[in-house]
Amino acid sequence: MPDDKRDEKGEVSFSITTGTAAQPLVFTYKAPARLFIQKFNELLGNFPNMFENLKPFSGLEENESMIKFVAGAYVVSPSDSAVIVDASAGNVLISLPTATYMGLHILIVKEDASANTVQVAAYGNDTIEGSPSKTLSAQYSKVYLVSDGVSQWYVISSA
Repeated sequence: MPDDKRDEKGEVSFSITTGTAAQPLVFTYKAPARLFIQKFNELLGNFPNMFENLKPFSGLEENESMIKFVAGAYVVSPSDSAVIVDASAGNVLISLPTATYMGLHILIVKEDASANTVQVAAYGNDTIEGSPSKTLSAQYSKVYLVSDGVSQWYVISSA
């Protein structure tokens, strides 16, 4: 496997860095190489040489995102994994994409300690477990949502 790092136990670790230069976020996956390949083979079929032509991850392509830092109203893209919200300047509206994207996961976090709120609103007639929106009020409050592929967002976790 190109550009992997194996330790003395034969484990492979892969890191992806995203975010900004001022606020980098690093995600690391570590597992035995055989387990990593086994899981991919279970999901994709038996491809024993699937990593031969793999190129190192060099970052996101232009206009793609995974984690978004916002301080104002924002419409979540299906390519977003998380939206970190600073509501210190005022209440913020975060608009979800349509729930017709089956299994789409999104984490919304209010990072500031202000009294302002973050309102997470479902798209059109979609709902978040029967409600048109969910409000985050406290610092570090969060909601992790998954879409059902029809018109509903389900709360997987919230705090």
